Amino acid sequence: MTRNKYGNRKTYCLSKHKHDSKKEAGHCNVLLAMEQSGEIISYENQPRYELQPMFRNPHTGKAVRAITYTADFVVYHNGMTEIIDVKGVQTDAFKLRWKMLQYKNREKGYKFSIV
Repeated sequence: MTRNKYGNRKTYCLSKHKHDSKKEAGHCNVLLAMEQSGEIISYENQPRYELQPMFRNPHTGKAVRAITYTADFVVYHNGMTEIIDVKGVQTDAFKLRWKMLQYKNREKGYKFSIV
């Protein structure tokens, strides 16, 4: 397998989902165990959130793509939703999008966690 610039390898977890790193696959295994034991209601892999919709530049008429963020997991607890990202390296792009995600969803009562 090839490694990316951070040395991560694509890895599968016990539930057969493909993840970007061993650390992320390991966290998926933890969530699977928590779901099976009833600690959490459920979880999803790779949920996508729109941070800014697509729009047309008023001067050129060209479409400007939407800004999206794909989290590693969303976990449904009893009465609470948690968005989780598993990170080894926090890039500037990640930090910016993470802040935008929190701002856009600030009134929904979500919990945001970086592992």
